[in-house]
Amino acid sequence: MWNDSKQEGMRGEIGTILIVDEDARSAGELQASLERRGFSAVVARSKEEALEALGISEHRPGRFSQEGKQIPAVLGHQVGIEIEKTGLFEETAGALARSNLLYELSNQLHSIQDFEDTVQLAAQQILEAFQADGTLISLHETPPGAVTRVGVFLGGRRGSERSSDLDPISQAVMEAGKPILVSSASHVAAHVSASLLEEGVEALMAVPVQGMSGRHGALALYYRRPREFRPLEVETLGIYANHLGIGLENARLYAASQQRAERIAAISRLSRVISSSLDISEVYQTFAEEVKQLIQYDRMGVVVPDASGKGFTILKLAGDQPTIGEQRAMGSNGEGTGVQWVMSRRQPHVERDLAEKRLFTEDELLLSEGVRSCVRLPLIARGKVLGALFLENATPCSYGERELELLVPLGEQLAIAIENARLFQEINRLAVTDELTGLFNPRHFYHHLEQEFRRAQRYSRPLSLIMLDIDHFKRYNDLHGHLAGDQVLRVIAGRLRSNTRGVDFLARYGGDEFSIILPETDLGQARVQAERIRSAIEQDSPGIHDPTGGKGLTASLGLACVGPDIRHIEDLVGAADRALYRSKAAGGNQISLA
Repeated sequence: MWNDSKQEGMRGEIGTILIVDEDARSAGELQASLERRGFSAVVARSKEEALEALGISEHRPGRFSQEGKQIPAVLGHQVGIEIEKTGLFEETAGALARSNLLYELSNQLHSIQDFEDTVQLAAQQILEAFQADGTLISLHETPPGAVTRVGVFLGGRRGSERSSDLDPISQAVMEAGKPILVSSASHVAAHVSASLLEEGVEALMAVPVQGMSGRHGALALYYRRPREFRPLEVETLGIYANHLGIGLENARLYAASQQRAERIAAISRLSRVISSSLDISEVYQTFAEEVKQLIQYDRMGVVVPDASGKGFTILKLAGDQPTIGEQRAMGSNGEGTGVQWVMSRRQPHVERDLAEKRLFTEDELLLSEGVRSCVRLPLIARGKVLGALFLENATPCSYGERELELLVPLGEQLAIAIENARLFQEINRLAVTDELTGLFNPRHFYHHLEQEFRRAQRYSRPLSLIMLDIDHFKRYNDLHGHLAGDQVLRVIAGRLRSNTRGVDFLARYGGDEFSIILPETDLGQARVQAERIRSAIEQDSPGIHDPTGGKGLTASLGLACVGPDIRHIEDLVGAADRALYRSKAAGGNQISLA
């Protein structure tokens, strides 16, 4: 490029000053080119480095004098110094601007309450400060291998994403522990992924993100043009990356302290609920609410053995709705399932990504339902495994050591609540049931009969009562002993359960006498029910003989129904009892109506 300008105030031979910017030419070529054009030329130099060219032409015929030839050399030297000073000033100004910006960003990193938002802002500002086409901050999270990527991606997309793998550049920086500079990606393809090459990346600069405790990730800048990186740029970016690493450590320490405080508060609240309520449904709902404040989940539930001990009941927990129970086929005793694994080994299990690894029989089903990560935790109280807790999430890499640290103490509280509820239910069961037969006891029989009696009167509905007594039971005890007599009572209780409806109420009234409340049942229907019971008791029982030499047990039954003359429950019980004694007086093994 040629720039002509009239230079006033100069005498004699100086007519026109020409400044030539021809970086592509060598100093010698430039000197010769100017002389061919009729200029007395000198290449402006500073510190032996060719910068520009300055030439002077004479408008009058003739040659330059010796003095005239020395003038360009002096001017060229001065111009070169000024040009170099200008370049150094511009470079220093740019570096200072970047340093000031990165200083501001470093201060922002101390705002650890919103660290992720700060990192996203930093990614954009770093992009602008270094005039890059894309930037990526890759940070390792607490679970080993889990990575959060924050940046301005090459397609112009901004934000953050989670991944289980580091990109090749970040991986190389993490392993090397020092910056990696690529001036032309096409010549160093080993460090650049195919996707970056496809997007036109030609140069990149990446530095490790490290703090006081070690390396936490990498900070990379991408360019779509070849570029040489100056040491000052690399040093400036490295300093900021170190600030980023320290800020990350501070954020994690702050988050850990906050989580500990929240965990202690949650345990305290849950403990108060456990100590003040024996309603396990209320405990489940409170537990779901507390966990939701600490750990993100899409589904959560508790798995406990069912009444038979051969399967499991799954209780779906949610803080905003009642607990829902469901039966799910999980194989024999849950064999091969994650629940069985954590319960048998008494240790938790975290699955970071079901798409990569499926260890248990239910994992394929979970993946088909959109679950990508899950955590399973055994529930143990007083040394006994009571069941398991599970959390499921549609986002991979959602659970790790941090979540376990939060869940374990909460799970211990939940296990205590489940055990307390079980003990409470057992105490209640013992309070209302007969220990020998498992049927309800007389006290609970009268409580239930009172409720049914009032309902029948209020709505004019039928209600029947059967009183049953084993024939010749005293003689059987005298001949075979009380242990054999107890076995007879258990056999009778089992046959009553097998030959009554779910709505019927069975109780051991006392000794060898039993009572059966039949709601919504008139006298005719009750007689049919009583006959089915009598016939079932009469069936052969291996190893049990009645005292008269028969091969089966027999029983006498008395039947009564609510009617105009029955005004109190005592009236109903008395009527059925009198009918029972008429059956016994008639020889037993029969039914009498009140």
